[in-house]
Amino acid sequence: MTDSESIPSTTSAESEFDPQAVADRAGVETDQRTYVHEDADHCEADAAGRVIVGVTNERGEALLLVDHERSIALLPNATVDAGESWRAAGRHAVADETGVEVSLDRLARVREIEHTTERSETPHTETVHVVFEASAQGEADPRVLEDSPFEIDWFETLPFDVSAAHPAQGDALEDVQRVLR
Repeated sequence: MTDSESIPSTTSAESEFDPQAVADRAGVETDQRTYVHEDADHCEADAAGRVIVGVTNERGEALLLVDHERSIALLPNATVDAGESWRAAGRHAVADETGVEVSLDRLARVREIEHTTERSETPHTETVHVVFEASAQGEADPRVLEDSPFEIDWFETLPFDVSAAHPAQGDALEDVQRVLR
């Protein structure tokens, strides 16, 4: 499947893709979460959400950002502003973080997030996390970013014992494990 086949196309601009409408399609996993923050000023406070891209290569390995010292593994991801194209943001996140160009194969998951603070259980922000499956295109050698705590490379398995994973990793680790299946 190509980018245009995996996500319904319309005559409207790519930025008008509605992840919640697509979540009703067969084969798209959905879930809801509540994230508790210290205060209302967090990384997604002014965003529509986050795009997360599970990239695999021709050998079936997953492209991961790994901090071995803290036992953290992440898929390439970025916040998405209101009106920004989810697909373009996903492709840019991978290219900017790893230097790898991708083709988005399909929308795999839509996660609705309610953000609250430690002082209030009432959601102050709602965002969406969109998880795409993608394939590496062309030159698939990830680049090394200077001053980054992350090793960026292709992995067949999680590069540390899952019991050692950073406790705050939650959904991010679940997304990584899903791609490594």
